[in-house]
Amino acid sequence: MSTKQIKDRSISPKILITNHFVNAQNLGDLALVEAIISQMREIFDNPEIILESDNPELSKQYFKSIPIVERLFAIRNIKLSKNIYSFDFVLKNLPQMFRLFFIIINYYLFKFLGLNLLNQQVLKEYQSADLILMIGGDYLSKYYAYKLRFMEIELAKTLKKPIILYAHSVGPFKNYDIAYSKKVLSMTDGVFARDEKSEKLLIEYGVDKKKIFRTADSVLLMKTSSSNSAQNLVTKLNIDKNTIGLVIRDNGFSQMEDTGYQKYLAGMKLYVDFILENGFKLVFIAPNNSDILATHKFVKEYNYNLPIFYTRDLQPEEAKYVLSKFKIVISSRMHPLIITSSTGVPVIGIGLEFKTLNYLTLVGLEKYCQKMDDFDIDNAKQAFNELNANYETICKNLQVKIGLVQEKSKLNMSLTKEIYSKYANSQTLHL
Repeated sequence: MSTKQIKDRSISPKILITNHFVNAQNLGDLALVEAIISQMREIFDNPEIILESDNPELSKQYFKSIPIVERLFAIRNIKLSKNIYSFDFVLKNLPQMFRLFFIIINYYLFKFLGLNLLNQQVLKEYQSADLILMIGGDYLSKYYAYKLRFMEIELAKTLKKPIILYAHSVGPFKNYDIAYSKKVLSMTDGVFARDEKSEKLLIEYGVDKKKIFRTADSVLLMKTSSSNSAQNLVTKLNIDKNTIGLVIRDNGFSQMEDTGYQKYLAGMKLYVDFILENGFKLVFIAPNNSDILATHKFVKEYNYNLPIFYTRDLQPEEAKYVLSKFKIVISSRMHPLIITSSTGVPVIGIGLEFKTLNYLTLVGLEKYCQKMDDFDIDNAKQAFNELNANYETICKNLQVKIGLVQEKSKLNMSLTKEIYSKYANSQTLHL
């Protein structure tokens, strides 16, 4: 490659975005990709973007202008279990495990011998990419198959590619994997921690401090689209500033005991009744397919005749517009909280993982975080009443906090460009 070509790639790189889980039509995953692509095009000069996806066919419905390839460790139609490291999970997913086995063999053949017997296109993209961004929010934790993510990092470094963990909540990991986590995470060119707890865990694990950067979630910078489709849906669902949005969360992959989950559902029933009795309208929000099923079951069991906002019916930027029209959104999922609050609408979080409290603390709403695995309806009612009583003041304070956090979010792409520019310049010098 000529010096001129390398200089061109230093400002117009080929960027592979990995770990896109669009098969669940998850609002958070879609919004992450939408926001990152938009920011990437603002910072880099005409970058070539490749997206890795669990389901390329479905992804193309949302992202029509970029090439999409199947994920390296793509396994579809997973049957949920409370613990993915359990014998029960393996038994439920034997065909998927066999497929994964052969993919892993192909991975090692490619990594050490350059052989791609399964002809996986994504391996070719790893080889030709100038930069790899590993996105995903919280997939680097003990609740998910984080060792597969570590294998992807190791592959990138074997190929001598710069790789950045982009705006993650990282950890916790199992104790026996902490040394391995330290080794692999220190191999990256940057770990962008989107919350304080992740930053502290990374330091505690001994990850190279020079690689750790404190930023914020990328979705905070996603644009809003007031399209006809979005406006029509607001009208159809009759959403206004007397309407509360509520997410009912599925229990899959949560490692939450059934007794705790049933307590949560019973608490949600009391919460819905409390909201309606106080003269508010309520619309359920279903941000992914598993939560759609949980919402349908909840509505049927308690005989509610209330509308449901299926976020999959819109593009993420349109869904943001709809969320901006609620008075308050109550969510057990992270990205409905982030997207809604970024519009200046207050939120109440019902958190299972540490990321919920961390985010609400960032935007000054930590008083309005409830525990999902030990839900207390009295505390929830009190939080709602206090938020409602001080609504205007809270909205004003939220706008200020969001502005500050959005500045942190901007660091993600500016740091990415800085890290990549250093890499590209070093490649030029070694010609």
